[in-house]
Amino acid sequence: ILLSILFFSNCKAQTVVPLDGSGPAESGYYYKDINNFLNTFEGTYLYTNGNTSFKIVLQKKVMSNVNDIFYEDILIGGYQYIEDGVEKVNTLSKLSIPHVNGWFYPINGNTIMTGKMRCPSCASDEKWLAVMIVDPIGDSVNELLIRKTLIGGQEAIRVFIYFSPFHYAVEEGAPPRIPNSYPVSTEFVFLKQ
Repeated sequence: ILLSILFFSNCKAQTVVPLDGSGPAESGYYYKDINNFLNTFEGTYLYTNGNTSFKIVLQKKVMSNVNDIFYEDILIGGYQYIEDGVEKVNTLSKLSIPHVNGWFYPINGNTIMTGKMRCPSCASDEKWLAVMIVDPIGDSVNELLIRKTLIGGQEAIRVFIYFSPFHYAVEEGAPPRIPNSYPVSTEFVFLKQ
């Protein structure tokens, strides 16, 4: 009886709610990807154009602990960008670090969007994903807008890198900001590998 009391007193009460359309985060909740929408984005994707390539690896992290306040399923990832044969940035090795909180990965997020808002070419009922991409060299955070698609019958994703100027604190007299290690305000088509 004593062991049962100790076990249940250490368990945190949780309310499971769907990740899609869940609203603001609340303490003790678990925002679960009930329909496994995030799973459809998992994989290794590659964009190539001559000597330029952009590789993204995406994984679903289940029940990511957000500072012991709430839990959520989240898409995490890493990336490598090579421009004209020169590697500009590579965060792929960071995926091997077992962070409890998914927001510590170079690509992270779980905002499920529906329709044309910020995606004019989307169908009105199409679901797509908005996540963040962290640039450790340019010291910036931008947004990836990701849609599933098929190119010549092959699985692919369309990714628009949305420049997010609100992430930059610019103080008077501060040195100029280092440019992003990857292009922003640009759309890429990545083929699944």
